[in-house]
Amino acid sequence: MTPVQRPVSPAERRVSMALLALLPLIALAVYLKGQRYDPATFSLDPAFLDEPGIGAAGLLRLDDLAAAVADAAWQADGGVEHFTADTLYEKIDGRADIYLANGVRTLQFVSFTDGQSFIDIFLYDMTTPEQASAMLAVERPPDAPAGDLGGDSYRADASRFFREGRYYVQVIASESSDRLAAVGLRLAQTVAARVRAGSPPVPMDSR
Repeated sequence: MTPVQRPVSPAERRVSMALLALLPLIALAVYLKGQRYDPATFSLDPAFLDEPGIGAAGLLRLDDLAAAVADAAWQADGGVEHFTADTLYEKIDGRADIYLANGVRTLQFVSFTDGQSFIDIFLYDMTTPEQASAMLAVERPPDAPAGDLGGDSYRADASRFFREGRYYVQVIASESSDRLAAVGLRLAQTVAARVRAGSPPVPMDSR
């Protein structure tokens, strides 16, 4: 059976011709739009900088830490790693629950090595200063000597643990030696200064 072609009405012809006439104009408009560079299109959304571990909370800076080491033999073993409460277990599996119970928001981590030894830095945002102090108290051994980073700190061999603002910081050396203790102290002091200079204030009763 031969299909019957419906005749095209004059009105349909006019509409088709109008659409075909518009196509070059549409293409030209798209081309001209693409020639204008809008910096806002590729700029970083300021709201994104408020995300945990990205903006103000991104306190571990490799340049500051490298300068504090003051020894070219020490290098960062990779970049700064960021973890949220949801991904904390990827770094401290088996210990994440106690941090979550104490209000942890984020963890920033970086490791420095001289090829033989290493010093790991863990910076936990515990939401409030009280929760940071509580976390430090939970992990502090009964016989741990007081640290040299203020009243809310302690030492364990060449490693240091302290609270600065709402942050609980661990600077953990791979072995006990005066050399690593000195490097660890410089790193800890740098992190503490960075937190004081760069962390946003949080009310003591904020949750």
